[in-house]
Amino acid sequence: MENSQLCKLFIGGLNVQTSESGLRGHFEAFGTLTDCVVVVNPQTKRSRCFGFVTYSNVEEADAAMAASPHAVDGNTVELKRAVSREDSARPGAHAKVKKLFVGGLKGDVAEGDLIEHFSQFGTVEKAEIIADKQSGKKRGFGFVYFQNHDAADKAAVVKFHPIQGHRVEVKKAVPKEDIHSGGGGGGSRSSRGGRGGRGRGGGRSIPYRFKGSDVLNFIPYSIKPSSQPLIQTGDDEKNQRTITVNPAHMGKAFKVMNELRSKQLLCDVMIVAEDVEIEAHRVVLAACSPYFCAMFTGDMSESKAKKIEIKDVDGQTLSKLIDYIYTAEIEVTEENVQVLLPAASLLQLMDVRQNCCDFLQSQLHPTNCLGIRAFADVHTCTDLLQQANAYAEQHFPEVMLGEEFLSLSLDQVCSLISSDKLTVSSEEKVFEAVISWINYEKETRLEHMAKLMEHVRLPLLPRDYLVQTVEEEALIKNNNTCKDFLIEAMKYHLLPLDQRLLIKNPRTKPRTPVSLPKVMIVVGGQAPKAIRSVECYDFEEDRWDQIAELPSRRCRAGVVFMAGHVYAVGGFNGSLRVRTVDVYDGVKDQWTSIASMQERRSTLGAAVLNDLLYAVGGFDGSTGLASVEAYSYKTNEWFFVAPMNTRRSSVGVGVVEGKLYAVGGYDGASRQCLSTVEQYNPATNEWTYVADMSTRRSGAGVGVLSGQLYATGGHDGPLVRKSVEVYDPGTNTWKQVADMNMCRRNAGVCAVNGLLYVVGGDDGSCNLASVEYYNPVTDKWTLLPTNMSTGRSYAALPVVYLKSDHSDEMELQPKDIERNEKKDSIFSTAHVVRRLQQCCGSLMTTILLKESDGGKSDDISLYPMGPLLLERCLEPVPSGVLSKTPELEHF
Repeated sequence: MENSQLCKLFIGGLNVQTSESGLRGHFEAFGTLTDCVVVVNPQTKRSRCFGFVTYSNVEEADAAMAASPHAVDGNTVELKRAVSREDSARPGAHAKVKKLFVGGLKGDVAEGDLIEHFSQFGTVEKAEIIADKQSGKKRGFGFVYFQNHDAADKAAVVKFHPIQGHRVEVKKAVPKEDIHSGGGGGGSRSSRGGRGGRGRGGGRSIPYRFKGSDVLNFIPYSIKPSSQPLIQTGDDEKNQRTITVNPAHMGKAFKVMNELRSKQLLCDVMIVAEDVEIEAHRVVLAACSPYFCAMFTGDMSESKAKKIEIKDVDGQTLSKLIDYIYTAEIEVTEENVQVLLPAASLLQLMDVRQNCCDFLQSQLHPTNCLGIRAFADVHTCTDLLQQANAYAEQHFPEVMLGEEFLSLSLDQVCSLISSDKLTVSSEEKVFEAVISWINYEKETRLEHMAKLMEHVRLPLLPRDYLVQTVEEEALIKNNNTCKDFLIEAMKYHLLPLDQRLLIKNPRTKPRTPVSLPKVMIVVGGQAPKAIRSVECYDFEEDRWDQIAELPSRRCRAGVVFMAGHVYAVGGFNGSLRVRTVDVYDGVKDQWTSIASMQERRSTLGAAVLNDLLYAVGGFDGSTGLASVEAYSYKTNEWFFVAPMNTRRSSVGVGVVEGKLYAVGGYDGASRQCLSTVEQYNPATNEWTYVADMSTRRSGAGVGVLSGQLYATGGHDGPLVRKSVEVYDPGTNTWKQVADMNMCRRNAGVCAVNGLLYVVGGDDGSCNLASVEYYNPVTDKWTLLPTNMSTGRSYAALPVVYLKSDHSDEMELQPKDIERNEKKDSIFSTAHVVRRLQQCCGSLMTTILLKESDGGKSDDISLYPMGPLLLERCLEPVPSGVLSKTPELEHF
């Protein structure tokens, strides 16, 4: 979506005689104006010598800016981007600068990333990320230097920018002297500017300065009172007078009051903490601190006392906070943050409290995040508490090695390791963390072993790890409840995949951590003939890699990511349209075949909705298809659902808000490319038409971003498009957004981290290896610097795949068990059951493995020995259903 604020320009220095028609006549030469205003004095009706023009798009506004200087009615006028009414109050909003401050930078952002991102607004001379001089550690902020101030203005209008998948804040970098003189309008340094130190004992940090005010926002704006006073207008009665606001007035007044305080003039109260005495003015303290306001205006004895003692605050900290009330400046460091935050909370100086929280957030590290979390909990800093907890979850493999983790209470450890959002490459890390915590104070903690193991997801561990490590751990051997958890995990591995899916308990549920690394997979395609090659793009490394090839050539297929696997559906093998389906396992880096579709389909659309894979339309070699079929990975079966109203090959599909959309395509019956769109409702099994696109598109790339459906490129006959339009289901309307950099059809599309990626395709004459992505905030397309190894068209839909180190045993099929048995591997069924026997002592002596005609393991029954059936004994397991003995009730 285009930022409309970038289309609006401020025109200053107009001739008093210049009218709106004259202003419009001059600036219409550069594009279509949607608005043109000359601001007049409401009393005299005379021009105030400035105005605004608004263009229909950013490119036209850019053209007007590039043509500067402009002469209108004999006056050379000043042009700059208009600042919204909301942002005009921000310090530095009106300043003319070429330098931007960028805050909230994460460690994986480099200076080249800043240059690449901000170049969309204009020429960037350089970018720098500030690092600590001693340690070299990045401090979380930096600067971007533009060639001209208009580029900086454009970038600053967009307050938050997505860079490397992170949300960073941008402000104009105004010289300090301009802030205090009122000329530039500056701004506070970023609240993310601290160094990422290693905890409270890790050495002195670079000082973190905050400038602002809790009640009175008196940092000067850049509008000079004498030249362009702000006008506040409302009803007719209010328009009878002009209110002039001097934005520098408050700053000057507080500066004078602070000078009076330093000379002990007009002071009417003395604030005392420990042995520190501070002279001050009641009205100033009351104006900025609700705590002092209640004290001085209530019926308490302090309201009239000349000398007031503040307890629970040390003298130095209180002095800093009273200085802040007068100057709006305070320094937050590692040394003072732990006393400054509670003191600011007491005096209800909420901006200081918030900036202490921001400072602590910037200091988060695996060695201190749990301590910061506890500190935030004590002082009810909810956001900081959540941030520290999320940091601990995302860095758990490092956190578990630290002293803070080993010092946690039992409940705190349980809370952490039970989280679904725990980021671990394997459940092994969680098991190791539990053992480390127990062994740290073994005598007092041994009794908690079973309670902790309840939260370790043993069924998700590889079988060899269960056998070689978990079973051999003395803490497990000596605890019957822990043995039960181990038995549960081993039984889980004995079951076929479809039966495992029926087991629902907290220990069989895979963790779903936030921000797992994502990669983009491009499968097969036409280059120029059908190929087997599969490429993978790593967003973190900005690199393309080859992965396992398809079993056979395949292009014009549908590709989706479902249940941890990539599915390549149908397509064309170079000679025939096919109905076969191949599945890629990223852990094994291999493809396998599953059940084929019921119809041959190429140029189909594929999408996932409610755990079903839908194959939509396509071409069977003789005619276009309206039929649709769905696949359940749980049953490995395809079945037909309601057909579309129109035959569609080269169709794009997407899922929004539980509905499946079929977009455009080609109708072989009418021999026309289509602009129509259909919506499928799985609840009613019906297809209905929704609003048409503005143009016909066959072979369009379709993707979903922020609940909206994007149709990119495509073609209408020989015309290949680079235009893009977006559908809003809420309003049932399509609208145009910015064009791509290149004409593309038959390209793949996916959404990652708030950006829409379009991969490959062809431009009507050759296949493309390039990739570009769309940023809806700036309404801009940017080419990825790294291309695929080969140009690909009809490479189906690239998908996002979450890297995971989950064990391949998670998807073990009965045929895998059979194969392993033939190899006499330690992973054989017999071996696993022997281990079960060992865990149960001598109770289990008989193993019966039944096999179906297909040679697959259907039932595994375990028979106990002797007349006594102890409670820990496993009952027979009919048809793969786990037993329900009390100790194993979670099976």
